[in-house]
Amino acid sequence: MRFFSFTIDQYKPMPVEVEVSLVPGVPRFQFMGLPDSVIKESELRIKAALRNSGFDMPKGQQILVNLRPISQRKKSEGMDLAIALAYLYASDQWRPSIEDACELYAYGELGLDGCCRTPLDFELNEDVQGPIFLGKVLGNSKGEFYEVHHLSKLENLPFRINGNMNEAMERPQLSHWKFDPSVGRLLAISASGEHSLLLAGPAGSGKTTVAEALHSLREDPTKEQFRESKIWNRRLGHTIKWRPLVIPHHSTPTLSMIGGGVPPFPGEITRAHGGTLVLDELLEFKNPVKEALREPMEKQTISVARRGKMTTFPAKSLVVGTTNLCPCGDFVPGNPVSCRFTLGRCRSYLDRLSGPMADRFQILSYSDKWSGSSEPKVSLQNIYSEVKRGVEFRHRRGQSIVNGQLDIDSVEISDFIEKEILGAPEGLSRRRLRSTLVVARTIADLEESMEIQPEHIGEAESYTLKPFLNLKRAFI
Repeated sequence: MRFFSFTIDQYKPMPVEVEVSLVPGVPRFQFMGLPDSVIKESELRIKAALRNSGFDMPKGQQILVNLRPISQRKKSEGMDLAIALAYLYASDQWRPSIEDACELYAYGELGLDGCCRTPLDFELNEDVQGPIFLGKVLGNSKGEFYEVHHLSKLENLPFRINGNMNEAMERPQLSHWKFDPSVGRLLAISASGEHSLLLAGPAGSGKTTVAEALHSLREDPTKEQFRESKIWNRRLGHTIKWRPLVIPHHSTPTLSMIGGGVPPFPGEITRAHGGTLVLDELLEFKNPVKEALREPMEKQTISVARRGKMTTFPAKSLVVGTTNLCPCGDFVPGNPVSCRFTLGRCRSYLDRLSGPMADRFQILSYSDKWSGSSEPKVSLQNIYSEVKRGVEFRHRRGQSIVNGQLDIDSVEISDFIEKEILGAPEGLSRRRLRSTLVVARTIADLEESMEIQPEHIGEAESYTLKPFLNLKRAFI
């Protein structure tokens, strides 16, 4: 495959062949063939565009770029795209799928974010519309093209992509863990409906294990979802093979968690986009960090304003929090207080969890109820089979969006259920009522029921209402 671009000679575009070879050395571009300063500066633009589009840069390899004919000085504002494509071809990350193509012409300026723009110094003809054109030559070098392709972003290449960006997803293997039936039911409901979950209870009761197991039980992402998650992780220097699992340390500052800086860069919540964000030891996070997560947990995006400019990053993830409720870790609402610390100190520790933050979690479960059961344990494989059944039934109902993201008005309920919901205890937010409805919808899917039944509401309330009421009444 030969790649061509154009140089401007006396205000006319002249073809230039772009050759790229990878050799051992310092990972940087080395230009040959009398390029001008604009072409030399393209190294930094191309590197940033490739990284931000999800492609790899070489490690321990120098990128030699030869512009032919070598005796002619090259002046061009749109050679970025051809150099980038020639590099992707040489590094086996991309292959054009145009039939019988042996020569490919490309001309376009790359932005740092991978956007392709039309250079001001070149026009193909008046009939061409769109920022960038790609195509194969008709058999001459006079700028006549067919099969013209327009490109807005480098990541949207209209041809077949090889290498890491086309890797098949590798679902994590289910471990041999076994859980109490009550924990298995909790995992099946949360994984099937993708409901945010807060696990609270004594230290050593398996909260983190349950959170990690929940991630492995989730539905496979679509190709587009996986590609988007992979691109954002690549931008932050991480490689994933399935949904990302992000477990930031509780000392993580606000800037690293939600993003920011000048220019704004994404944070951990964006790295978890499309995956699972586990906030282990939630109450140990600083209050500004916890409160900053309230908006993205609700809107599934995070907007950062710096120097008068607003940047929005995706933040669509399943958030799972784990925490102790007092300094010694033994306190659980409804149980006799056996903490060695004073009541005032326990209350002060629990005050780290604000009401609005707790309200963002659709499900709250106390881990003290998980141990000591004499019932047979449930394997992750059996739980996953139940999750698949619930997901498949949801698709059969014609619903593509997961239940955890439904609006309260999107859940169909009978008049009897509506009266029962409206008769819920006072003082509960609309968010609590929504959580009850969407969790009940998930329970109905697991039971393969087209309609939500009263028993589904009753079970949902044991996850979405009663634990929160007990938490409110703690230390009263």
